[in-house]
Amino acid sequence: MKNLIVTSKWETPYRKSNKNGLNLKVSLEMENNKVETVKMKRTPVHIIYLIDSSGSMQQSVNGFHNGILFNHYAKNMNRCFGDFENNGFSNQSKLDKVKSAVVASIDLLSPEDRFTVLSFDNITQCIIENSYATPENKSIARGKISQIMASGGTGLFEGYTQSLSYFEGNSSHKRRLFVLTDGETTDRVEFSKYYEIAEKISKEIKNTISVSTFGVGENFNEDFLLSLALKGDGNFYYLSEDISITEIFQKEVEDTIKDSFRNVQLKISGREFNNLELLNNFSKNKNECYDLPNIVQGKTVNFVLTGDAIGKKSAIMITVSCYDKENNSFVYSETINVDISSDFYKNSDVSDEVLKLKIAKISKESSVQSKMRNKQNAQNYIFEAMSLMNSITDEKMKATIASELERTKNSLDNNNFETASKTLLRSSYSSMYSRD
Repeated sequence: MKNLIVTSKWETPYRKSNKNGLNLKVSLEMENNKVETVKMKRTPVHIIYLIDSSGSMQQSVNGFHNGILFNHYAKNMNRCFGDFENNGFSNQSKLDKVKSAVVASIDLLSPEDRFTVLSFDNITQCIIENSYATPENKSIARGKISQIMASGGTGLFEGYTQSLSYFEGNSSHKRRLFVLTDGETTDRVEFSKYYEIAEKISKEIKNTISVSTFGVGENFNEDFLLSLALKGDGNFYYLSEDISITEIFQKEVEDTIKDSFRNVQLKISGREFNNLELLNNFSKNKNECYDLPNIVQGKTVNFVLTGDAIGKKSAIMITVSCYDKENNSFVYSETINVDISSDFYKNSDVSDEVLKLKIAKISKESSVQSKMRNKQNAQNYIFEAMSLMNSITDEKMKATIASELERTKNSLDNNNFETASKTLLRSSYSSMYSRD
């Protein structure tokens, strides 16, 4: 089995009341053993594509807002810009774009892999069921997927629950579900029940299936899609005209077929520390550990701790484990000890990461105020975030955050509260759940 590489950077940027302020950035990545990769045959995958074919999907992709890729947390969220497909067909409908992306991602699969395609509006229909990804089946899939038409409402919850039944119970394949929708679900489900539903489904499938969700445009329900991805141990993507849907689907499929550490948990214990806080918005589980994103080969998961160090020397123990929820046991564990001195020490890389996450938390508060149409409160949070932003040394990071905050400020100035709220919320998610 491949090893997990755990590295850390820290700083003690201030001293107050006989305590040293501590910022600690930890990075996790999978060891890249090229010899092992060549010798080992990868586990085949079975991907189910659940496609929203409701009436709104026939609208053009023009007019979308900025694009954010939330790649897990749920589980990672990165920024990605470019021409939307860059193929000269900007007047294509959202459904046309999605169908092209699904076909392109199926082409990446090997003959031993399987795929299923479902569409949903008011009802759920099976377009292609449990087919091996042979050249012949891929050709058949192109024809059938091209015939999916847009009409009706958005029966997302029904489509989601039905899709799980198409996975074989004892399959030796890695099982992935891709859910793509552009709207609020029209199922009669109370908003407050979304996370509860996702939790229930997670227990039923015993985390043997990873779920990634894709929100298209502006009107989808972030909370529901994020909850599904969080509880489904997958990724959440926000797609718009700045993003190539085909490129994102292809990246997701490529990550799916790579080796990865799943069900990753983080435990933190400190000696001579007060007020230790994890700035990333990772949730705690029943084992009092934080649930982290999947660690995919070639990508890095980062998180940041802050707190107060007491005494001349302090130490933090960081344990990262992979937990088998079905068998209730740990299958891998790695522990590192980080010794912290009392000397003043500044690290700009760590400082910038801390500032980015603090701005993300402030942005989330501003999003709440925007949604409540509390203009003055929302603007005050924006000004606070801008003040912190000025201390960032990474010019690229600063420019990205400045662009988001300025765009949000303009939306608030024009009383576009819904646009401001969504921009802030998605920006906040992208920072808190980053994976490089």
